[in-house]
Amino acid sequence: MTRDQAIRETHQRLLQIRAGRTSCKVRVITGRGEHTPDGVSVLGPAVESWLQTEGRRMASVSDVHWASDHGSLLVQITIREEAD
Repeated sequence: MTRDQAIRETHQRLLQIRAGRTSCKVRVITGRGEHTPDGVSVLGPAVESWLQTEGRRMASVSDVHWASDHGSLLVQITIREEAD
């Protein structure tokens, strides 16, 4: 997956979570970057940054941290109540 594809996919999944109106903890698998030329993850930092900024517009994203496998992010998502 490219960086843009990973962000699009994360966005789509967040929309699905919001539609279900559930708060949950999710694991976003980004990989460790083993297949990049320098062996450093490109998707992980990009998705993490997106969750901390754009992702907050639709859901309260908190407690984003790397899992012990260093190839996925653990993310707490709390769906906001709609204002009347």
